[in-house]
Amino acid sequence: MPPASTPAVAPAPPAPVAPSAAAPEEPLVPLADLLRTAEEHLAGGRLWEASLAFEELLQRSRGPLRQRAHLLLARTFAKSPSGSKRAETQLKALLLEDPGCVDGYMALAQLYRDKGVGARAAAMYRQALSLDPGHARAAQELSALAPAPRRGLADPRALLERLVARPR
Repeated sequence: MPPASTPAVAPAPPAPVAPSAAAPEEPLVPLADLLRTAEEHLAGGRLWEASLAFEELLQRSRGPLRQRAHLLLARTFAKSPSGSKRAETQLKALLLEDPGCVDGYMALAQLYRDKGVGARAAAMYRQALSLDPGHARAAQELSALAPAPRRGLADPRALLERLVARPR
């Protein structure tokens, strides 16, 4: 004989969830105050604190404030002995977000120049000049990077004349 079926029992309702014992979230610091604090940390050489504040700015901001946060975070990284790669990454991220940011190209050019990578620096200065042809500092830095012309090679006719005029 088959066993007698038992009546279906409805499952018990879930127990009420107690409110979490965690502390309530602190209100967000206004972006202007966060920027000021981050800049103070950077000026004071507190690079860790500055980077944390700039990273929070990046997460919460848009537009020109976000560009400024990228630039200042890159500057913060560049001040660290091992941070030039992180600074470069930060500036490249800025330029991906805003390819028309002249300040981003200028900062990347300066970083490359400081690292001794003149060809890359020159390319970034040229890019800045293509976006802003009147950018005096970019033109000045680019001309300072240009190697001095070797005597005689810039003008083949002058070289030939000097060679012919040389006494034997």
